[in-house]
Amino acid sequence: MGHEPEWKVEKQPRWLVAAIKKTISSLHGGYEEAAEWLDVTKDALFNRLRTGGDQIFPIGWALVLQRA
Repeated sequence: MGHEPEWKVEKQPRWLVAAIKKTISSLHGGYEEAAEWLDVTKDALFNRLRTGGDQIFPIGWALVLQRA
């Protein structure tokens, strides 16, 4: 107990994170506008998009941002 495995499952592919970041960057207000659309904080967005993080970016959020 307390030992992490030597392998880690890729929780979200890099291409997906890159696509989401590009979508957010294309919004007029960037991360601030994305946070408003999703009713979360900017920190919540950054936490879900960082490399090696333990949180994932929900696919539903990505779909909302595509329509923003």
